[in-house]
Amino acid sequence: MTASSRTFIALGVLVALIAGGAWWWNDGRLSSPLSFVEGESITEWNFDGPYRDGGALEAQARAEIERFKGLLGNSKDYTDYTLYIGIAGQHELLGEGRETYEYLLRALRVDAEKTGLAWHNLGVLYARLGAPKTALLAYERAKNAQSHIITYHTQYLSYFTDTFPDDRVALETAFAASEESLGALPDILRIRAAWLSDTGRIEEAIAEWEKIRTLTIPQARSGVDEEIARLRGKL
Repeated sequence: MTASSRTFIALGVLVALIAGGAWWWNDGRLSSPLSFVEGESITEWNFDGPYRDGGALEAQARAEIERFKGLLGNSKDYTDYTLYIGIAGQHELLGEGRETYEYLLRALRVDAEKTGLAWHNLGVLYARLGAPKTALLAYERAKNAQSHIITYHTQYLSYFTDTFPDDRVALETAFAASEESLGALPDILRIRAAWLSDTGRIEEAIAEWEKIRTLTIPQARSGVDEEIARLRGKL
């Protein structure tokens, strides 16, 4: 999975989270329950937002922010948690990292034990702003909260393998944990197979693809067979 495919999950999507640490206010800002990994920090919060055009798209995003704010505390359709996620998402479209961060933290303050959406989006933000190890922890918290949700496992493992492919022991542990939670699923096995192939462990990658083949209906095996043949050509 490429970095560009990891985007904010937006308003209305229901998924998962686990928290840890205390909440407190510091100089008027809500502090995160997840400390930065040692050696990481954010020096530049703003980035190029696709809606920061000084025109119609920006006006649309800012109107949505105000609309969501107006629904806080009195919406029949959305919880405050979901609305905070929506506000954060609009700020993300505007490239406003600090505001995105603040509203994700507000969402976590509402629900830091049962929902993973804010943790996932916080992981996306940390990764974008140059804190990859802290991003990994955020993805992990989203995954751990509701371990039955496949998306959180795939996001976590894809980011882990893409960003820290040489951390072999930790990755093997992570893959084993996902298999224990979900069983052997093709989506997880594909991520592991790609990681094994990319790190030169071709025979192990082939073995993973052979597992995938047994889990794939016969009509859909041609792509799997092609990948196995391609990898065998590297031996």
